[in-house]
Amino acid sequence: MERAGKILLNKIKIILKITLNYITSVEFWTIYILNFFVLNGISILFWLIETPGNEEIDSHWDALVWAFSTAIGGGSRFTPTTWWGTALELATMTYGVVVVAVFTGLFFNYLTNNKSFQEEFKGN
Repeated sequence: MERAGKILLNKIKIILKITLNYITSVEFWTIYILNFFVLNGISILFWLIETPGNEEIDSHWDALVWAFSTAIGGGSRFTPTTWWGTALELATMTYGVVVVAVFTGLFFNYLTNNKSFQEEFKGN
């Protein structure tokens, strides 16, 4: 039992090391920064569309909170009142799904191309 615990701990250490390498990689930060700018642009659009008819949206900050929470699927206290706002909300949700898929795909690509991961998990 003690040997199995050591093997598991060693595998967890390798995965954590690879994860740390991934989140410090250029690919990760490129997508992260690009995602920030896209969501900021979406929030500006939402703010411009919804401000005239929606009393909930007081500032660009409210629209930015809406964009990030909609993209990650957490929900928001702000709801669109116009047709264009609703269409933008659906597009933002779809964008969020795509971004999560891209981050996940890149992580597993990074993970499976790592030599120490392949050697440790070969045959298991």
